[in-house]
Order: sequence, then C-alpha cells, then structure tokens
Amino acid sequence: IIYINDSKDCKKYINEIEKNAMNENLKIIGLDIEGYKIGKNGTVSIIQVCAKDIYIFDLYKCDNSYLFAKYLKELFENKNIIKVTHDCREDCSILFNQYNINLNNIFDTQIAYNLILKKSKKELYQISYDDLLYKCLFLNNNHKIYFHKIISLDNKIYLKRPISKE
Repeated sequence: IIYINDSKDCKKYINEIEKNAMNENLKIIGLDIEGYKIGKNGTVSIIQVCAKDIYIFDLYKCDNSYLFAKYLKELFENKNIIKVTHDCREDCSILFNQYNINLNNIFDTQIAYNLILKKSKKELYQISYDDLLYKCLFLNNNHKIYFHKIISLDNKIYLKRPISKE
C-alpha cells in the first residue's frame, strides 16, 4: 500500500499507474472514494486506486489539493483505462462538482449486477458491495463489517489523521 499526500509523489504515482495500465493487456484499475458525506457537497478524504499496487491519495491532508485534483483528473478522464467501482453515483457527483473531473470508461459493478437481474427478469435492487462479493464470489468482507461499526460511531472517521492501519 502506497500512501500519497505530496503533490510531487502524486504526479509520479499517477504516471506509474497510467504507464502500468497501458502496458497491460487489460487496461483496468479499481477505484473507490472515502470521505464525509460523499456527494455534491461532501468532503473527499482519500481516493483509493488499485492497480499493480494499492495507492491511497490523501486529498484531505495533501500539500496541494489543486495539483492532486489536476493529476487525478488526467487518470480518471483517460478513456483508455477502465475504472472499476461500485455504485459510483455520489463519487461522480463529488468529483465533478468539486474538482471538475468527469470519470470516463467506468465499469460499475452495481449497474452490472442490475443488468444481470434485468436480463433474468428479476426484480432490480441496489445491492451493497459486501453483499455482491458474497453473492457472486462467496467472499466475506469482515473488515468492512467492523469498519461500518466504527463509522456508525463516528461518521467523520475518514477526516481524522493519522490514518489508522485498520
């Protein structure tokens, strides 16, 4: 896991992610955003990108959020790289409204699951990421269950620093 809160490192790692993605047959990254009240008026804390490594971009405590957003914009708007995410409606809203970033080439697992349901003529519903993991891959995300409990006690947990390893 690579933690980034310096704009020079941000540029370096964005270039690394793009270079690695473009050199792979599958030009794909995983993407998730955490923060406080993610949506149009929320606060982005961290952006997690899964590529060859896992990168945590700390927008909340970075040295220059303008440069971070500029560099991340290059990656997120790159039409040649697929961004895999789950239910990215609020993520897209906050990125667009606060950083003028338009995510391109998104594969949203929430939408994909509903397309499968629709094709099977089953009732559509909004499935959680954890339930989708279990339903499709029989994986339990026990760490997330623990973290949901922590968030219920402190919904600003993502704004606290230093970031806990948990």
